[in-house]
Amino acid sequence: MLHRVMVVLVVACLALLWTGCGQTYELQSITVVSTNTGTATTNLEGIGAPDSFIVTGHYSNTKSNVVTAKSTFELGASGDANAPLASLSLNNSGIVKVVNTACTWHATPTNVADTTFAYTTQPYTVTITFEGFTTTAYVNVDNSGGCYDGIGYPAPSGFTGN
Repeated sequence: MLHRVMVVLVVACLALLWTGCGQTYELQSITVVSTNTGTATTNLEGIGAPDSFIVTGHYSNTKSNVVTAKSTFELGASGDANAPLASLSLNNSGIVKVVNTACTWHATPTNVADTTFAYTTQPYTVTITFEGFTTTAYVNVDNSGGCYDGIGYPAPSGFTGN
């Protein structure tokens, strides 16, 4: 009888130990970065210019995993008449590509001689979702004549702004 009780106790202890193994951890948040910039915003110059977004899931055990392949991506409009939605393509792997002429950038003179400018943009939005969590990335485009981003294409002196 004592032997049987000891066996039951050992089995019960082992069962308790095993249930503690293989813990599951909860998703806490997701983040996104562009492979070109390392941030959630990218600037694409020229038709055919690509970039890809990498989505990372952050879990309650402080671990992180790339979850790009399991995420969904939705491209949103820029809000700029010079940047039609059909100018970009976005696939379900997070790869965005310029397929037509667009400009999300604007240059505004900051002095009376029109020699210095403030640059603003109305980017396209990319909404990324994974297991109920959502984050946003942004895509700026400058590939049309008269599109000035202040980096690769600064506005010329005397330009009155757009």
